[in-house]
Amino acid sequence: MIHNLPKNQKGLAIVEFAVVLPFLLLTLAIVGEIGYVMYQQNLLSKSVETGGRYVSVSSTSGSGFVDVSAQDIQNTRNMVVYGNIAGVGTPLIADLDPLEINVTCTYGTRNGHCIKNFNLTPITVQVNYTYNPVLGEVFDNVTGFNFFPLPMSAITIVETI
Repeated sequence: MIHNLPKNQKGLAIVEFAVVLPFLLLTLAIVGEIGYVMYQQNLLSKSVETGGRYVSVSSTSGSGFVDVSAQDIQNTRNMVVYGNIAGVGTPLIADLDPLEINVTCTYGTRNGHCIKNFNLTPITVQVNYTYNPVLGEVFDNVTGFNFFPLPMSAITIVETI
């Protein structure tokens, strides 16, 4: 079938492919980056939820008071960043600073104990994270817009048990 093309049509398909290829690659990279952003946000949310579950169990004393100690806060930060309270291993999210994780009694403290409201003692775990994408500078240079870095945050409020 190629033999029937006029002489001036030979090689046209390769030229069309060369014109379309950059757009196809850019679209593929954008789809991949968006997928990775969604994965990172989900991982951040799940990590904060895990830290919240940990602090809700560990901060309850036998006296019925809820005390969020400095050790509880450090262990919760380790749980969010590393997935364990020892703080060892590879971080679940690259460049997540443990000091960006805030663990607080939702209604504040009184005499060193979390304040109850309607017999509930919620604890808030919140993290702010700046996502730097793999192809961030490439997107900024190609599009001319400054999309990145992308701020992310996750928050969970847990009731102590």
